[in-house]
Amino acid sequence: RLSPCAVLSSTPYRDGRDMAAEAAQYAQQGVRAFRMFPLYHKTEFSDPPVRAALDFLQSRGLPLWLDFDQPYYTFVQLGQHEHRGPALPAVERLAQDYPGLNIVVCAVNYNHNGQLLTLFGRCPNVRIETSLFQGLEMIRRVTEQFGPERLLFGTGLPSVSAGAARAMLMYSRISRRDKQLIAAGNLEKLLGEVRTPALPEQP
Repeated sequence: RLSPCAVLSSTPYRDGRDMAAEAAQYAQQGVRAFRMFPLYHKTEFSDPPVRAALDFLQSRGLPLWLDFDQPYYTFVQLGQHEHRGPALPAVERLAQDYPGLNIVVCAVNYNHNGQLLTLFGRCPNVRIETSLFQGLEMIRRVTEQFGPERLLFGTGLPSVSAGAARAMLMYSRISRRDKQLIAAGNLEKLLGEVRTPALPEQP
């Protein structure tokens, strides 16, 4: 049941790169999800090779995960003493430039709640994964205001514990159907996967 996710990097490690052709090759090999690290790889969304790759993803209905930082990795490896999170204004510009591209933003936390709600209101093609999404009642608020489709369960493994993300979803005051969509259904729809069978009920 593992689905590969290809990382698209604009780093010019060789001459004559065609990022759109690379994305097409990955898609032909069965890759259904793509990921970019804009800060880590110094990605400029305005660069022609990047735009060509984004055009391809949009045309094929392939979702893009945006990981603006690897906060726990960079803290350990580079000795940084601040948490750099997602640049949501940049996400908004990208989402408006590519309205048909499903964008999943990683590592959104309670510091981003105000910006996030504004972003959701302006950009229906933006979603987040929930590994660090631990604001009080935020899962319920997003579900009621924008729909459960905006949230995809994420654990953050192996750099963070999965317990907090699991508890936030389990104890959220939303319907069982909405919990199932966030836990698996929304991701399955984005990837075109078959439905994950539910585990047997446990007391």
